[in-house]
This record gives sequence, structure tokens and C-alpha cells, in this order.
Amino acid sequence: MKLNHMSILKRAWRILWSYRVLWAFGIVLALTTGGSGGSGANGASWRPDDGFNYEMEAPDDIQRELGEAGRLLGEFFEDVFSGDRVPAGAIALGVGLACVGLFLVVASVIARYVAENALIRLVDDYEETGDHRTVREGIKLGWSRPAFRQWLITLVIALPIAVAAIAAFALALLPLLAWTSDSIGIGAFGTVAAIGLFFLVLLATIAVATVASVIKRLAFRVASLEDVGVFASIRRGWRVFTGNLADVGLLWLIMLGLGLAFAVLLIPIVLIMLIAAGLAGGLLLLVVSGIAGLLVSGATRWIVGGIVGGAVFFALLVIPLTFISGLFEVYKSSVWTLGYRELAAIEVVSESPVPELAETAHVAVTGEEDSEGEEGSPEPD
Repeated sequence: MKLNHMSILKRAWRILWSYRVLWAFGIVLALTTGGSGGSGANGASWRPDDGFNYEMEAPDDIQRELGEAGRLLGEFFEDVFSGDRVPAGAIALGVGLACVGLFLVVASVIARYVAENALIRLVDDYEETGDHRTVREGIKLGWSRPAFRQWLITLVIALPIAVAAIAAFALALLPLLAWTSDSIGIGAFGTVAAIGLFFLVLLATIAVATVASVIKRLAFRVASLEDVGVFASIRRGWRVFTGNLADVGLLWLIMLGLGLAFAVLLIPIVLIMLIAAGLAGGLLLLVVSGIAGLLVSGATRWIVGGIVGGAVFFALLVIPLTFISGLFEVYKSSVWTLGYRELAAIEVVSESPVPELAETAHVAVTGEEDSEGEEGSPEPD
């Protein structure tokens, strides 16, 4: 019995559009895992190829005032940090910013694993019951011990690989020490050897990291759905991976292809959003700076307009991209959850000594019945 990849992809697609509560957790994943991103452009002029030249520059008084503001800011930092003692206010500001940054990092990590756990358990619950849970119920499912175990699983898998990769890259660069000799030929040979070893280690690191990422996805689902410990989840994920290497490998390849296709399709969307956000932000900058000019003068009104216009530009660009990336995160998580459920069902089918019980377990998890051999079978008396 093999994994039905097409059925998994179709079911995950139906779940994505019928179970919209999942979108909230997908958006959290997109925000906390770098699933969304944006880009910007900077330029002082624009010259089309048709010969028409249009240059956009800030007026001379604005450039002069902004330059003066930059000079004053530079003098401020020079006064603050040029003395023998750093002012207490600067220390307090630095400590406060560090605390805020640490809080944001911790909050992001917590939100990331709670959302991941919630998506896994909500999709599993939907497959079991067919019920749609609320966001509150999803948070309750996500805020549980498996979320913490998933974080530990990430550390247990990632840290040894990172340490081994750093050590391997360091060893790969050792042939460069050949340049300490007086022979140019030996030094050149060492350089060639170092380059070859570097790329060999790079390829090995990519391969190991790829396998580890698949095992981690499976271990996450073991921790969430089977409620076992960290190392037991990793061992179980490894057994599922090695016992179904072809099926899991094909599922990974399919998801890799879908990820590449998603990235390509996102390029024109990003360009359109950049244009729309740039026009809206620029127009709002001019409007707000004009209104602010009635109350303040000089560069202040342009700074206020720039803050408002920049905020609108950021919102119009990042919010839609985060939403789209969140939908893709939901789909990816659903595919892997459904895939793991079906692999678990295959194990039950293959290990159960009672054929009727094995078939019942397979149908309960996958929702599919084996119709082969049903027709023409004699009915019991």
C-alpha cells in the first residue's frame, strides 16, 4: 500500500478553503518564520528609455534642512559617546531596547510553535470529526505541551548539525595553511583543495539539513498527535522516514516544486504591490506634508508626511504578502499532517494481523475504501 499523494494534495486544498480559522494560524507562521517579505527601491531619478527625462529631487530648502538635522544628530551622538563616561540615559535606553528586542524574540518563538501545533491538531481534529473549531479553541489546542516539545525537537536536531557544519567548514579550509610554506605551487594546490572541500562540505550540509527538515516535520506531528516525548518523537519520525523513503521523498519533492512555483508566481504580485504601495504612499506623503505645513514649517512637515506615507507603503505591501504566505503555510502544514496520518494508517494496515481491522483503520484515517475485489463477491447467507 502506497501513499496517495494526489489525494493528499486535493484534501489539503479543500481544507485550506473550507476551514478559514486555519488562516489566522498560518498568518502567524508567516510572520514568525519569514514566510512573508518585501522589498523596496530607492532612487533619486527616473529616466525612461524613450528619451523623456524626469528627475525627482527634494527641493533645495528640504535638502538643506535635512542635512542640518543629520549634522545635529551626528553631533548629539558624538557628544554622548565621546566622553569617558556614557550617560545613564543612554545606558537605560540601550538596556530598554535590548529588553524589548528579547521580549519580541521570545514572543515570536512562542507564537511560532503554538501556531504550528494548532495547525497540526486542528487539521487532525477535522479529519477525525469533520468539525470546524473556533480561533479560541485552536489557541487552546496549540497552547499545550507538544508546542514546547516541538521547540526542543528543533534544538535537538538543529544544534548538532550546526556545530558539525561549522567544524566541517573549518576543516575544509585547513589546506589554505599551505600558503605558509615558501612554495607557490603548494599554496596553489592548497587553495584548490580548500575550494573543492568547501563545496563538498556545502553539498553534504544541504543534504543533511534537507533530511533533518523532513524528519523534523514528521517528529512535530508525532509530538502533537501521539503525545510522546522529544526523543521518542524524533525516533518515531526517523522510523517513518526510513520505512517510507520513496513516499516521503516524493512528497518532499512535490512540496519543493510547489514552493518554487509559489515563489515564481509571487514575483509579479510583489511588483504590482510595490507600484500600488509606492503610489499610495507617495501621494499620502504629499497630502500629509501639505496639511502639516499649515501647522509646522521646515523639514518637520516632510518628516511627518514621510512617516505616514512610509507606514501606508509598508502596510499595503506587507499585509497582503503576509496573508498570501499565511495561506501557503496552512497548505504546507495540512499536506504534511495528512501525509503523516496516511503513513500511520499504512503502518497499521501492514502490521495488523486481522485484515478486516487493518482495512477499517486505513479507511478511518484516509477516508478511502479499497474497492478492488468487491464486485462479484458472494453475499453471506
